[in-house]
Amino acid sequence: MLRLDDPTYIYREADDRLYQFLQASDPGESISWVLGGPHSGKSSLMARTAKRLATEGAICFQVGLKPSENPVSESLLYFSLFQIISEQAKLAERGLWQDFLDFAPGLKFQELFQSGLIPAIGAKKLVIFLDRIELLVDWQLLSSLLATLDSLCAQSATSRDAARAQLKFVLLGTVKPSQLLADANREHFNFAYGRLTPIGVSPASQAAGAATQTKPFRATDTGTEMLPANRALGKNITLRKNQILLAPVVGDRRSSDNSPESLGESLGESLGELSKSDRLLLARLAEVSPQSEELLEEILFWTGRQPFLTQFLCDLAISHVKIANGNVRDLRELVKIQILENWPQQERLASHFQRIENGFASGELSVLDLYLEILEHPEGVKYSDRNWQHMDLLASGLVAKQANYLHIANNIYRQVFAQQWVKKTKKRIKQARDNMADQKVYNRDVFMLIDRSGSMTLRDATTAGKKRWEYLQETVQGHVDEILSEEDEDYGIICDEITLYFFNRNQVPAKTIYLRDAEQVQSAFKENKPGGATYLAPALMEAISQWFANRTDDKRAFIIIYTDGQIDDSKELVNAIGKACSQIDNQDEIKILTIGIGSEIQVEKTIEFYLDLDYNASQFKSKKGEDCNIFVFDLIDDVMDEGIVAALERQLEGDPKKGLANWIKERYPNLAGKYFNS
Repeated sequence: MLRLDDPTYIYREADDRLYQFLQASDPGESISWVLGGPHSGKSSLMARTAKRLATEGAICFQVGLKPSENPVSESLLYFSLFQIISEQAKLAERGLWQDFLDFAPGLKFQELFQSGLIPAIGAKKLVIFLDRIELLVDWQLLSSLLATLDSLCAQSATSRDAARAQLKFVLLGTVKPSQLLADANREHFNFAYGRLTPIGVSPASQAAGAATQTKPFRATDTGTEMLPANRALGKNITLRKNQILLAPVVGDRRSSDNSPESLGESLGESLGELSKSDRLLLARLAEVSPQSEELLEEILFWTGRQPFLTQFLCDLAISHVKIANGNVRDLRELVKIQILENWPQQERLASHFQRIENGFASGELSVLDLYLEILEHPEGVKYSDRNWQHMDLLASGLVAKQANYLHIANNIYRQVFAQQWVKKTKKRIKQARDNMADQKVYNRDVFMLIDRSGSMTLRDATTAGKKRWEYLQETVQGHVDEILSEEDEDYGIICDEITLYFFNRNQVPAKTIYLRDAEQVQSAFKENKPGGATYLAPALMEAISQWFANRTDDKRAFIIIYTDGQIDDSKELVNAIGKACSQIDNQDEIKILTIGIGSEIQVEKTIEFYLDLDYNASQFKSKKGEDCNIFVFDLIDDVMDEGIVAALERQLEGDPKKGLANWIKERYPNLAGKYFNS
């Protein structure tokens, strides 16, 4: 963060927009977001806005979160926040926290805030800035804090006491827009006083006094953009004036010529048109070059006016370069050696690049695919305010919006985060996901749904001449034993109990059986004789409903279905799968593994029905609007060969193609072409 009096600070439209929001008296607008990539000026904006408001009589508290080696509990978060705010307010908080021992942490914070802090402030405006909120995501405490802040704002807005403080919160950080939008779909994020509601999307903006055409020495806004609508999530969600996205904004020129020479042709600026920060940079560069304008032009060619990179390269030039004749080749060589080839040895630069890369480490591959597309197309990719991948990429800082097209933000990023970086990053993400599959199989609620239709009494070659019912009993008993016995030194067990339903009629199963030992399977089969039709949907919906109703600690689920053919309620089954997807954030939260038994289910038409549900994940959408691949199909003997736990682990692959069984290629070449080559 720059010093408060740093003359090189670039005054941006974001300064005015945040200030105007905090000055507004609308009680329905009490929570503001400022999002952006690493080193995009969020903390400096916070400090300067707080100082500006303080000179007008407002009370401003600035709280910066810090990484912790140990887990941060809800109680520790609220206690620390109250302690820091109390210290800044010079409020005697000692002992107050212990006065509310019976209160939940969030409620305790609210009570102390209302009874202690608000009366001490009086009728003044109170603004609390909370920086680095991305840490709340890591600690899984973002939803809790937002619900608490919303409640505080609601109480403040509905109070009739004229002597009460006017309350505002500003949350800053590198949180991805998609993370906020996903959380906004949750019921307790439907804020009364900080709600995400539709407004018009403002265009990319520039600082006051700047011309529409952005040129290298103009005092342009290095990145103020309203976070746009995202209807791809299935809801009309738009961040309004209280949500600000800091992202690089480049000029309106659509030229694909990024050479310094072409930039020089567009200069033509006199010193009278330069911003204050540009004048100071020029004065510093004049110490090493009589042609400081050309040198600054070269710096901006590389940095695209990104604040951190511009300061870094300017410092590098002053400390390393002596250009007697104004030749910028020395600077280009410096960029090549010190930045492009040896940036890992530059501690500040390496930290900056690493923070950008970390933002992609746990993200979606589709965002990297979009970035690669922009890298490979100089004309850019047309920006859509309904595409969350566009929003996330813009917030990362790697791209900028120019004339409603996304382009690489600057030439340093273009060289450092090039095609090879994309390839390596995608590989690391895929490897991490493969490793995570082993972990994600544990701590699950497990349901088994068993087909007891009349056809289960048939004998055929695929069941070694036994009745399917007898063959299935032996298989299920083995699967139950394997699941209940599975234990990992690091991750614990899959579950200690399996919920069992038998299905045949078009109604919810009358009985629920709880298996804690594999020996219970035999008696369960004896008590439920085969007969009737094959209605699966009621039993599946009951299992899903019970899981949602009794789910604790975000525990995930496996639903294992055993059947011997085409079901009688296929449409209802599809609807049940779609409904389940719409209630979850991530496709790994629940997996439905359907295991086929007998010869009838191996008819190609029947196989195709189940594989369509397995492979065509795009027909189902999660709460975030993403493809939701939760249905999986396999054959009983093939599952026996690898084991039920290994089969479940395979279904946690991010790519549906990897989850498909190899027997499809061997026995159904026509279907293999459809699913593996598409």
